[in-house]
Amino acid sequence: MQIPMIIVHNDSRPPIPDSLRAKLEASDIVLISEWAPQNLILSHKVTAWFLTPCGQNSVLEALSHGMPMIGWPAQTDQSINSMYIGELKHNVGYELLEVQDRDETQPLYRGYVPSGTLDAIEKEFRTVLQKAFGPEGIEKRLNAERFKEKISHLWDEDGEARLELRRFIKDYFS
Repeated sequence: MQIPMIIVHNDSRPPIPDSLRAKLEASDIVLISEWAPQNLILSHKVTAWFLTPCGQNSVLEALSHGMPMIGWPAQTDQSINSMYIGELKHNVGYELLEVQDRDETQPLYRGYVPSGTLDAIEKEFRTVLQKAFGPEGIEKRLNAERFKEKISHLWDEDGEARLELRRFIKDYFS
């Protein structure tokens, strides 16, 4: 499966192995950059999916654009957010399990034990991408679009955010 992609990778992250970087840079469908305008990319009509660590801001930005996600969490709140974008809660994306770090002393991850091998990671990526570009992915995209619609009306005159702000001001400043 040939999928065009933009990879944002800067020096604060572990380096992309030289052999992989050479392969990616030789491709005519991959762009590697240290920075990219995330909201612009998420709002572009050719963007199909967002591979993200699932930080709170990125998840909210993706949902505000109706963009389905593939979660690759790295730290803090990202694992929980990644779990929520999947079938467990919102069904607007996929949660990658094989790439997640876990403490061997902790309970198993919802009954799943990631092996973390390169073969297992590659198999999971292939499976997720096949699903993402099939009927299941269409359902997740529609769910993400529903979030976009809801988010776009939060600050309307009778929107949930505006009503909650009024209630907060009334309760604590009146």
